[in-house]
Amino acid sequence: MALLVLNTVMCTSQICQINHKLRKLRKDPAPGLAWSNFSTCGVRRGATNAGRGVNLKWGMNAVASASVDEGIADAKKMIDEVLLSKGSDGAGQLAEVSWALYADGETKKLLADAVTKLSGCRGQDYDDFLRSVEVHGVWEVFYAPHIFTLSSMLVSKIRPLQYVLTESGFESNARYFSPLFGEGWLSASGDYVVRDEKTVDIVFNSFWSDSGRDNLQPDPKNEGAMQRVIVNILGRAAFIKPLSVYPVHYVDADVVVFEFTILRTLIAARKMRPA
Repeated sequence: MALLVLNTVMCTSQICQINHKLRKLRKDPAPGLAWSNFSTCGVRRGATNAGRGVNLKWGMNAVASASVDEGIADAKKMIDEVLLSKGSDGAGQLAEVSWALYADGETKKLLADAVTKLSGCRGQDYDDFLRSVEVHGVWEVFYAPHIFTLSSMLVSKIRPLQYVLTESGFESNARYFSPLFGEGWLSASGDYVVRDEKTVDIVFNSFWSDSGRDNLQPDPKNEGAMQRVIVNILGRAAFIKPLSVYPVHYVDADVVVFEFTILRTLIAARKMRPA
């Protein structure tokens, strides 16, 4: 209860600060920035770097700087710099971000601070965005403390962990490396439902696995070898209802931060490409 009260106070304070800045912008907007480009949480869509706007290095939507919400701009800039430090494809674009799950302590701390700062937008409503085509694409997890802990206990690595969102539903693909189980993919598919402005329900109805590092296959629809049938039965049995509820703390066209409620930990993913 104390944590809930503290979170409410912090969010209320942040929203008051943002509203103050928004009122000021209405009277005296920054040069080159159109008012219609801004949302309450500071995301600026389709804008250039005129005035005080800041463009991310990978060329996605820009975010507003201090004129609207300096905290969000700083957090996304930090994520940008960390992920590109080792995840570049050589041409200034992101090749992968899952390496950050197993980064050194200092790097994890930088990402944890940035993700925590973004999660301060929990008071915002993301209903329209989560229902739009902008959320469609391949998202890759770069921050998930429980994944590091779990894989370390199993003397293995999960890399990458991807979420694919399309009009037809939701798919999760995790590649594993283990001296005990070898290499392969664990996958699940189903649907995602925007329950309210801040919560998404993920309902998986198909589970399958594929052996081999580069042998990721599409959903077999519960067909094929007995192994896949068994994996599907076990997956359905293990996927209890509490695993389907994910409060969304922050989301825009680049980054999503949501909560794994059972362990009360945050997960952050970066949009990599269209689905």
